[in-house]
Amino acid sequence: MHSEDPEECWQSFCQVDAGFPQRFAAHRYFRGQGWLPKLGSKYGVDFLLYQATEEAPHTHAVQCAVVLPEGGVPWLDVHRYHRLAVQVGKGLVIATVQAAPESAVGWRDVVAAMGVRAISLRRWGPGGGE
Repeated sequence: MHSEDPEECWQSFCQVDAGFPQRFAAHRYFRGQGWLPKLGSKYGVDFLLYQATEEAPHTHAVQCAVVLPEGGVPWLDVHRYHRLAVQVGKGLVIATVQAAPESAVGWRDVVAAMGVRAISLRRWGPGGGE
């Protein structure tokens, strides 16, 4: 189905992927923080975060980002994601997305009602560094 109506596209994407709204909200959040999020499936994460500027438009990803639903995050999962990030030489950002209330109608209202919180994890050692 090809549609130029944003609402129809939103509905189609949500039908195909139930996690789409959360990742979309996180993507917008990261963009608002100055990051350039790109697809992170190569590393088993939701996004790779780049700090591209006009002076250096092609940089290496600095962070791996994982988008998780609000609520309890199993520590074993956090450990797995962190270990993966360390192995590929990147930091880890975990973003949790608060679901929009049922009263939110339309993609703009849904995304605006979603709250995103992000924390950055990095390895710590006795020497104070990595």
